[in-house]
Amino acid sequence: MNRVSTNVYFGYHWWIYEHQNIEIISAYGYNDQRIYIIPSKSLVMVTTAAISSEFSLKLLEDYVLPSFE
Repeated sequence: MNRVSTNVYFGYHWWIYEHQNIEIISAYGYNDQRIYIIPSKSLVMVTTAAISSEFSLKLLEDYVLPSFE
């Protein structure tokens, strides 16, 4: 893994970072498809539509993760 910034790592086409002390592992595919894996919540979220990466991340951080608290 290579450190990209303070709390962001990248390797083998996977990104690893934290959001509010929760580790998020993600992969980005063609046409903004996303896979998010949150091991601490036993959660996998996949977006397959051509939505922006900002929207899918906001959906995860603002709606999906809080519903697992």
